[in-house]
Amino acid sequence: MSPVPTAPIPVPPGVPAQVPAVRPRRGVGVVAFVAAILSLVIGGIAIAVAGYSIAFALRLSDYPGLVLDFEAQFWRTLSSATWSVVWLLAAWVVHALLALWALIQGTVAAAIGRGRVWGVIAIVVSLTAWIPLAALTQAAVLGGISGLVPFIG
Repeated sequence: MSPVPTAPIPVPPGVPAQVPAVRPRRGVGVVAFVAAILSLVIGGIAIAVAGYSIAFALRLSDYPGLVLDFEAQFWRTLSSATWSVVWLLAAWVVHALLALWALIQGTVAAAIGRGRVWGVIAIVVSLTAWIPLAALTQAAVLGGISGLVPFIG
């Protein structure tokens, strides 16, 4: 049995024979990637500053014999350390919100195919960015307590 020949479908005049394929835009995935990188960079800078300031405030109270008025020094140090801890928590919250935004937008980008590769990279960065930031927090606080605070002394 031979196949039935099919005739080409006639195209009316003035209509193009093929519609060019529209390439989906990558904007959603790129924005997710930028948000993930910003969560890492902004979080890292803010966490480092907060960690060093906590360490610097605590280091001032290490030698109470050198300070004449220990109680005033203690409360001033405690106040400074409290604001540094608030700054550290705010830095972690800002990082978490930016990473959550990147995670959601990266998931959407990967699902709808608008910047799928950028979206997957954003998902990976947003899910793993807390690891170096946790190490940075420890390094900043311990470095500051041991006296290795850059630009402060």
